[in-house]
Amino acid sequence: CPPGWFTNTLTGAGAVDCDPCDPGRFSRDSREECQSCRAGQFSSSEHATACIECPEGQFASDSNSKSCLVCARGKSTASQTGRSQCDDCRAGYYVETEKSSACIGCPAGKYVEDTGSESSTACIRCGKGKYVEDTGSDSQDDCIPCNAGKYTEELGSDSFTACRQCRAGSTT
Repeated sequence: CPPGWFTNTLTGAGAVDCDPCDPGRFSRDSREECQSCRAGQFSSSEHATACIECPEGQFASDSNSKSCLVCARGKSTASQTGRSQCDDCRAGYYVETEKSSACIGCPAGKYVEDTGSESSTACIRCGKGKYVEDTGSDSQDDCIPCNAGKYTEELGSDSFTACRQCRAGSTT
C-alpha cells in the first residue's frame, strides 16, 4: 500500500486490499498501520502521510483530531504551535479576540490582578497620587506613590513625571 493507506485484507490470490487512513490518522509508509495524530496536531484529509501541528492561536485537545479549535478570548497559545490547549492570559495581560497567539500587557498606568482577562477594560487605572511605568502590571501594589511633597490628581498615571510639586504649605 502507498503511504497514507493501510493494508485492510489479503485477498485469496495474495493481493493486497488497501484502504486510506481516516482524517485524524496517518501512515508514513506502506508497512505501518494508520497512527493517530497526537493532541496538538490534526489531519483533515484521508490518506495523510503526516499530521500538521495546530497553528498559533489554535489547539487540538484530543488525538485523532480532524481540525484545530480556536482559542477563546482571554486565552492564547503563548506564540507556540502544536498546542493541546490554550492558556489563560496571566495577571497583567488580556486578549480581546479569539484565535490569539499572545496576550497583551495592560498599558503603563494600569494593572489587572485576574487571569484570563478578555478586554483592555479589565485593566484598572492606578489611583490618584500613584503611577506605574511598566506594561503588564499584575497588582495594585505595582502602583508607586509619588515622592513626598509631590502629587497627581490623575488616575492611571504612567510616569513619575505626572507627579507635581505640592504648593507651598501643602503636604501629601
